[in-house]
Order: sequence, then structure tokens, then C-alpha cells
Amino acid sequence: MSLIDETLLRQGRHNWYRNTIWSGEIEVAFLQKLRRARKEWHQYVAIQMNFLKQRYPEATLRLADYYLSRRSDDEDDFSYGNVMRSAASAYERMDQLDSAADAHLEAMKWQRHNPGHVIGVEKEFAAFAARHRLSDHYETILVALEPRLFGESGLGDGLFRECAVAAIFESEFGDIARAVRAADQALQCLQSDCGRDGDRSESGQDVPPSLIERLHAISVHVRPAEEYLH
Repeated sequence: MSLIDETLLRQGRHNWYRNTIWSGEIEVAFLQKLRRARKEWHQYVAIQMNFLKQRYPEATLRLADYYLSRRSDDEDDFSYGNVMRSAASAYERMDQLDSAADAHLEAMKWQRHNPGHVIGVEKEFAAFAARHRLSDHYETILVALEPRLFGESGLGDGLFRECAVAAIFESEFGDIARAVRAADQALQCLQSDCGRDGDRSESGQDVPPSLIERLHAISVHVRPAEEYLH
């Protein structure tokens, strides 16, 4: 008996959407079962994608396409965020970083609209952004993770904003040496009120004391307390 036949035989009542080995035949069998599923088909797709995302990224994305084509915009299912998370991992495995970032952002958007269903996408996106040095996304991630630090408008503007975001992000998810340099630059900018081009601005106005304390802690190589991320 072939490995494919053995795998298909194991697709019983509870295991048919948890395949760890994949092929064209298994995909056909999976989709046949999925088409017969009704209320829980969203969950079956999301679970199967999670099992496949690292080893079979192309198959994972095909399942994501199937999910999106079958799902109605007005459906109130709770699998969308996890589908986007798995799609993001698959895109990253295929080195399609822009598409991976878009999928992470979709998952974060879903998380904001469904705060009662925590899926951990913010930290996954943070790790992804740190691995690939995608600094354009640092602020989005940090604001989602640490709203108490920033408040509604507590990041100032221009160069101070860029350095403060980079310092805190690098201290949590990246390189401490880069974090220290960015924190020092942010504090210097805060003292001199320098804007993006070195012009005087109101960068330091209304910056929360907790943010300034965080930057000072980073500048002396002190990791922030875990309470900042709760």
C-alpha cells in the first residue's frame, strides 16, 4: 500500500482535515469532503492550512483561495483571522514578503474587530517584520501591542517618531544595539525638538512620561518590564 493510500485511509471522521502529508490526490479527497461540509467548513480549512503552511506553502495558498471564494462577506465566522495567519506564513516561505505583510495586516484587522477571540497575530507580525527589517510596519505593530505607551497622539512627529518606534521595536523583537542607537537618537531629538529635516518642531509635546522612561531604559541596555506588553 502506498503512502498516499495509507494517508487517505486515515482520513476518518476527525483526521481528514489534519493532514501532515499532502499531494494532488489528497487535495482532491480533502476538497470533496469539504464541499459536503456545511456549518464548520471554515474551521476545517483553517485547521488544515495550519498543518500545511510550513511544508506545503503553495497548497496552503490554494486552500486560502478556496476559502475566500466560498466565504460570503456577510458570514460571521471566526476562522478568517487564522486563515490569514497561515496564508502569511505560506507567503513568507515563498519569499513573497509584500503579500505576507498584507495577510498579517488582514489578520490584525480581523483581530481588532473581534477582540474576544485572541489569535496572537500582533506578535507573529512583529517577529516577521523583525526578521525581514520591514520598518514601515513597526509603528502599526507597536500601537497594536502597546497602546498604553503611546496614547492617542503620544509619538510626536518626524524624526522623533521614527526613532522612538525603531528603538522600542528593536528592543523587543530585533537587535539591542540598534535599539540603543535609536533610543539615544530619539532622546536627543526630544531635547532639541528636531523634526524630520532637523527643523524645530513640537516633537516632544504631549509625549507620555512612560514612553520617555522606556527610551531611557533602552538607552542603558535595560530590557523593559513585561508589564508593558500586557
